Amino acid sequence: MKKKPYVVIGERNSMLLHQYGTLDSFRYKIPGTKWNISKTFIYARNLRGAHCYHEPTRQKMLKILRSELKKGIYTKIFFDRIHNAFKRTIIDIKKFANEDFSKKDSGTLAQYYLRYYKIYQLTFLPMMVSIYSSDLHDFFEKELKKVLRSDEKTPHKIIEIISFLLTPHNLTEVQKEEQEILEVRKKIGAAFRGKKTTRKNFEKICRGKKIRETLDKLQYSHGWFHQEYVGEVKSKKSYMNDIWREITKQKKPDLPTRFDFPGYKMKEAMRKQKEFFKTHTNSDVLEKAVAAMREFSLMLDYSKADLIYGLHLTRPFIGEIQKRFDLSWVDVHNFTPDEIVTALKRRKLTARDKKNIWERRKEFAMLYDNGKISIYHGKKAKQLKEKLLRQSETKGVRKFSGLTAMTGKVVGTAKIVTSNHDLEKFSEGDIMITNEVTTELTSILKKAAAIVADGGGIISHTAIVAREFKTPCIVGTKIATKVLKDGDKIEVDASESKGSVKLLSR
Repeated sequence: MKKKPYVVIGERNSMLLHQYGTLDSFRYKIPGTKWNISKTFIYARNLRGAHCYHEPTRQKMLKILRSELKKGIYTKIFFDRIHNAFKRTIIDIKKFANEDFSKKDSGTLAQYYLRYYKIYQLTFLPMMVSIYSSDLHDFFEKELKKVLRSDEKTPHKIIEIISFLLTPHNLTEVQKEEQEILEVRKKIGAAFRGKKTTRKNFEKICRGKKIRETLDKLQYSHGWFHQEYVGEVKSKKSYMNDIWREITKQKKPDLPTRFDFPGYKMKEAMRKQKEFFKTHTNSDVLEKAVAAMREFSLMLDYSKADLIYGLHLTRPFIGEIQKRFDLSWVDVHNFTPDEIVTALKRRKLTARDKKNIWERRKEFAMLYDNGKISIYHGKKAKQLKEKLLRQSETKGVRKFSGLTAMTGKVVGTAKIVTSNHDLEKFSEGDIMITNEVTTELTSILKKAAAIVADGGGIISHTAIVAREFKTPCIVGTKIATKVLKDGDKIEVDASESKGSVKLLSR
């Protein structure tokens, strides 16, 4: 029997436009590179989308990435050029984001929509290539071991070295947010001097002008990042609750020290990187690999951040389309670009449009094959999934493995976390079992004793955040959310480069 060619990368909340934009971006070429994602498959059910590797394409991309890395193509200038393209699109969206759309004719809205859609076309190819770049792990680790001393080749030491070598030279969006949260905590801690650590005093302090303005700035600067693709902006009240939880966890409003700040940790990592390459010679290829993978991790973060910021800016604009067609936010994003532009120009939805929305909310599949995008609904989508998508066997599995992103060994209670709605069931010290950590899940992550993820690699968002918060973490398990259930007692052993997860009792 012929082996099914597609394997799930990861699953997340999604809409058709999000997935269509991913595939559409693969049609474009980025100057200076031979990146070519020629085939991929997407399957979505009840707004949960699974993006799937085509194994031969994945192997081809790995060869391209290795070759271009060795040639020194992946410089900071190369990545800055890509990132600046995102920024130009954001600037373009800002030009019309705050207009009075109720007075615009449908033809003008169609033109604005195409400018909005441009950010999907620009950000997704770099984002997906960054995910593919995690496959460089074996190549990177092989080059690393060539230059290590014998006493540095223990699994724990290798992971420790990887942690500081792959720390980017700029803060990620989550780290920028954490930096500002700590600044707010510092001000609140100072204001608590001489006062009892009560919720009443906390709220009174937060109502003070300086703290209130700082919290407003925090929400304005970073709240939008938590909306992801289908969520809501994080509120000032939510930030206050997070800060209060940290204060009560410590039982007193201790002031954060400089050692707690991401900016300080980044500078320390940069110092260690510099020292490492001073004392480990003949490491030209490794240096190129480290530099490239740091930039890929930032590109993964920044491309997603710019996409979400673009979605945030255009909420009023999309709101006008919702109003004219009596649709929800999700419904508007369950059209292809051509479909929504055509509907705007005709100024009404057809029966077929309405049927597409209904079917796509339930189930759809998309196949990308060398520039051609095919969309399937209902029974056809399910049949295509069965035909193409390789399913991992999970029946009877009590132990499985993945890649260690942060070391540690923990026994605790598993909780499946796929969205912010899971916050209520998650308690301090639970083990987070997830498809992949997204920004909206960061507040849950801070409470986790360990993280186990289906997807991700050593430069994934999950790995970066786990290292930032020193949380034991295993990524790339593929089956964690399928094997485990809420309440399972499990052991997470991330003490070796290949980490393991064991089901102890159910």
